[in-house]
Amino acid sequence: MIWRCVPPTRTTGMRSGCLPRRRTIVRALRGQATARQRQCLYLYYGRGLNQEAIAKLLCINVSTVSRNITNGERHVDAALALLEP
Repeated sequence: MIWRCVPPTRTTGMRSGCLPRRRTIVRALRGQATARQRQCLYLYYGRGLNQEAIAKLLCINVSTVSRNITNGERHVDAALALLEP
């Protein structure tokens, strides 16, 4: 995945070159990913929860969490592929 490697900086909270990429990720998630996929991706990447913790929190099966994360990642990867030269 191209989009995981974005460590924040101290001053801005993100690298300056990441803003267009971040906007693209957000647009891809809003336009293509389902609400559940966005929720799972946020909890997994944004909050750092593991799949078991997400499953318990959302009262769903771990395999459902895994599938939602995988499908959400596909939407993001497809959107970022449009940016690559």
